[in-house]
Amino acid sequence: MDENVQYLETKSSSSNKLYVLDPDRSYLVKNGKRFIDNDLGELELQFTNEVVQKFKQNNPNFVGYKRIINSYRGKDEQYILKNAKKALTLFEKYPDLVSGFDLVAEEDKGSATSSGYYLSSVWNTYCTILTILLLFGYDEFTVDWYEAFMSWGLNLADLRHLAFNSLRYSSLSSSEKNVAYQKWKLSYDSFILNTKTIACKQTFQNTSPHIFRIFPQESDTKGGTKIQVFGRNFHVAICKKIICKFDDMKTTGTFVYSHRIMCHSPDLSHGNTIHSRAKIIDHLLDGGLTYIQNIYFFVFSNNPYQFLIFWIMTICHFTSTDKRSNGLVQKYLIADHRL
Repeated sequence: MDENVQYLETKSSSSNKLYVLDPDRSYLVKNGKRFIDNDLGELELQFTNEVVQKFKQNNPNFVGYKRIINSYRGKDEQYILKNAKKALTLFEKYPDLVSGFDLVAEEDKGSATSSGYYLSSVWNTYCTILTILLLFGYDEFTVDWYEAFMSWGLNLADLRHLAFNSLRYSSLSSSEKNVAYQKWKLSYDSFILNTKTIACKQTFQNTSPHIFRIFPQESDTKGGTKIQVFGRNFHVAICKKIICKFDDMKTTGTFVYSHRIMCHSPDLSHGNTIHSRAKIIDHLLDGGLTYIQNIYFFVFSNNPYQFLIFWIMTICHFTSTDKRSNGLVQKYLIADHRL
């Protein structure tokens, strides 16, 4: 629970049974183990179920626990089939606890088709994430999530999707998944709220946002185009309203990352009849207290060919004064990006 794990699936050997250590010499061949369970290991399962139920009562957000019975891959087919039947029997008797059957150990035994471990071992002889070597002191879950987050370059939405998929593709039944989704959503919403509260209290000293470029730089006059604004230090806008100004028209911006915000182009289709126009684009974060000067303009046009004409004329006539040519309005303006 310290790592907010709400549902757990583990593998357990088909030979798992409860035992006590007995000093009697007759048990030396079994390393002092005197088994008090039947061949199916039902007593151990019943004891596990009691522990799980008690834990769920003390931790209402915990969804549950299920076990996958495993057998040794290197044995013959008769041995594996016997253990598979044992797993099926346990599943029929304890469907709320036993959920499947699997084979473990060296993967080139038993006609395995997986090659992932072999390919990774060429470069990483020991991989604590994949093979979970306990001798390295591995006893946590979140390190797996950290590795996935860093290697794939994920964001918060991606992590949310992975967490959701861990329940979606689990061995829970449909009704159990519905309960799990509800509990998980409550916990996730609480996590977001707490994280946002902490983030909104942050202060950033000597941090100046900078804008490097925008993309795209043109659209039609109907509006709604998603304009990506790239730069750095946009985290000063966390929990603050972002406003994108196109001359005298405003739209609401969205904080994406510390290096990207997103604006929506306004609707100019009901304006005057000029077919193409270039407008200064400002971005206001934190109430417009900070100003950054850049040369940026955004082109609106009812004619897609005007975009090409505009950029050709931009290259040929780069100047800070307004010009008109063939109905094309060009404004080369210094944009104050108010952050």
